[in-house]
Amino acid sequence: VQEGYARDVVRMVNNLRKEAGLDISDRISLAYQAEGEVAAAITSFGEYIQAETLAVVLQPGQLPDALATETVSVGDQDVVLALQKA
Repeated sequence: VQEGYARDVVRMVNNLRKEAGLDISDRISLAYQAEGEVAAAITSFGEYIQAETLAVVLQPGQLPDALATETVSVGDQDVVLALQKA
């Protein structure tokens, strides 16, 4: 289940990257706000998420100067994703 959540997060982050106009090779800083199983999945599969999204930083919380922010649904929870070019 957690691996599925991690894959969903990767897909949503990559969509957000595209919407923000980033190049496929651009490195990003990524922040998230999640709880419960989804937060546990992001922690457990953090290296996978970073590798698949080119995130040099993956942190809980907010990014003060985020280039793009979106609330997405993962499982049955809302997750806030924020990214900026690194």
